[in-house]
Amino acid sequence: RVTADVAAPRDAGAVAMGCGEVPPGAPPEIGPLRVAAGVGCERDPHALLGPRDAIELADGTVLVTEMGGGRIARRTSAGWSVWATGLVAPIGLRAFADGSVLVAEEHAFRVSRVRDGVRETVTDNLGHVTYLTLGPDGRAYVSSFTAFTPTGTVWRLDPRPGAVATAFGTGINVPEALHFDPDGTLLVGEWNTPSRVLRLPAQGGAAPSAPTVAAGFAGVYGVARPPSGPPLGANHNRGVASHGQGVRIAPDGTRTVILAGIKTPGGITVTPRGDVLVTEFHGGGARGYLV
Repeated sequence: RVTADVAAPRDAGAVAMGCGEVPPGAPPEIGPLRVAAGVGCERDPHALLGPRDAIELADGTVLVTEMGGGRIARRTSAGWSVWATGLVAPIGLRAFADGSVLVAEEHAFRVSRVRDGVRETVTDNLGHVTYLTLGPDGRAYVSSFTAFTPTGTVWRLDPRPGAVATAFGTGINVPEALHFDPDGTLLVGEWNTPSRVLRLPAQGGAAPSAPTVAAGFAGVYGVARPPSGPPLGANHNRGVASHGQGVRIAPDGTRTVILAGIKTPGGITVTPRGDVLVTEFHGGGARGYLV
């Protein structure tokens, strides 16, 4: 069992900050954000513990996985609270209409469903599960790896306890980001070098034969597509620069930086209103923020 709503709302009076502002008390690794012309940006000053993924529900509530805290945080108009605790390195997060959420717990090698404070194992023994998404067929798709080699897998499973996972994508070089395009194909981010975004066909397949959507990343971590326009990617820029990037990916694979100065970008999601949420972190348990 996990614990739900274990704390009173925190930072109820906190106001989102502009891109160029640094939250009070932020570690020195966190600096000003910069965006491309025509792009608006806010950073919530509430400190999170290693945030990895964020989703916005239909009522405007935002849920964020805190990998460093083993919990899911919730933001409403009243402020922040802890929505669920007792998780083991939670990363990927998706919600269902009944109020439950599906979460990937990396260090427990499992996918869980949390409802009203109760955690149920959907499936386990999947290796280091990272991100997940819900497919057009109603099934869940989960990225996982067991080594920093092209041996990662995207698993497909029914999002209910006792599910049996089957391999949908194989031979992936440390899969992280997952996003279904309108045509039913799956965008997958390969984090390990050489890092790229690939496209798996609707029936799945092996990464070596999958077409490349964009290459030349240095640790791609998040991928999402707004309702109109090209997909977006989160690039760690590891080994290249001290901070990561948010990029727009053109049909020819060209990348345009639209968000710079973000320490390490995590998951990217598009809200029901069409805004984009990006988590920012710089270590497993260190402070991070929601952008």
